[in-house]
Amino acid sequence: MINFMLTFAIALIGITGSLAAPVAVTSTNITTINARDDYQLPGLSLEPIEADNAKCSVGVLMNDDTSATRSYNVHIGRPYAEGSGCEYIRDTIAQKASDGAFEFKSGTYKCLDDGSGNTFLTFAAGDVFNLENNADVIDALQQRYPMIPFKDNGICRFESNPGRTRSIPINSHTLTTRDGPIDHNTALCSYSRVSGTGGSLDLGMDKCEARVGRDYINGAGCAPIRQTLQSLIPDGISAYSCVDDGYGYTQLAFNVWNARAIYYDINTALQKAYQDIPFIHDHICG
Repeated sequence: MINFMLTFAIALIGITGSLAAPVAVTSTNITTINARDDYQLPGLSLEPIEADNAKCSVGVLMNDDTSATRSYNVHIGRPYAEGSGCEYIRDTIAQKASDGAFEFKSGTYKCLDDGSGNTFLTFAAGDVFNLENNADVIDALQQRYPMIPFKDNGICRFESNPGRTRSIPINSHTLTTRDGPIDHNTALCSYSRVSGTGGSLDLGMDKCEARVGRDYINGAGCAPIRQTLQSLIPDGISAYSCVDDGYGYTQLAFNVWNARAIYYDINTALQKAYQDIPFIHDHICG
């Protein structure tokens, strides 16, 4: 499979060699997870979706301090069928990226069973400010699912102002309790860069802070939460803290490597720790 994907990526580059801005395929990996497998993504029991319909949320995946890519989470009312269509969907998006000379971050692509036998996609593609890139992504989804009105109903279409999305860019504000207590079974999340000694900036390390509307109970859940985060977040976590937020609920902080690339994994880990809070569905941590 890896050799096949490498051949496919090389073929794409060959096809687009004459374009001014060649497509960048950043990874050849594909994730397909079925709800019946031993490893089930917590929180993926989304609300049932109607057949031949789709829901979509569009966010921001920061590349650096000056550029960003659009992230997509698409819940599709079509059978997952053991992931049989996952590669075709990915290849269709990659071809649109090739034709449009924009980046499809295929390493972010996941094709999942939604827990009810339908399909859930997550991936990042296209410049955050480029509406044509967004239209190409919608074209790819429409091509794969002609029975779903992606174009007619504006599914996955975003506005030109990226500030209206839910995703949280790096260098965001630090969470405080100045706005009062958080509601029960809700959460807020922010990221910030970790500075080294003398004010130097470690570009690989980011701090995640989350205020969680669940009882602190003298820290009874802190150790299990840490273990969950450590086991599910790539490369683990460091500088973990778990404290009372001042209102009897929980405030977490921890460092991760390259948070912008693992928003989904962070939400997945927090979803497993707090199953009643929709970290994945609402993209609470990006």
